[in-house]
Amino acid sequence: MKTRQGRGRRPILQAQTDLEAVRRAVQKNRQRVSLAKAEREQELGKEFSQLTLRRFLKKRLPLQATATPPEAHASSRPLRVQA
Repeated sequence: MKTRQGRGRRPILQAQTDLEAVRRAVQKNRQRVSLAKAEREQELGKEFSQLTLRRFLKKRLPLQATATPPEAHASSRPLRVQA
């Protein structure tokens, strides 16, 4: 048996149409995803969970490293052993 194309649930958020609007909403409310979610729900006229928004962002937006690399930390230096 083969599953034909078009089966299954349709995605609530579309990468082609919603990505830029979601990106703008999240940048505007970086610390509160719930506010970005409420803004998008109002604009789209669709309801979706906060987890759906997080999954969409995780799949579509690349992570940006904001932390310092491990070699920059003092704790990553080798320990000296006193004899």
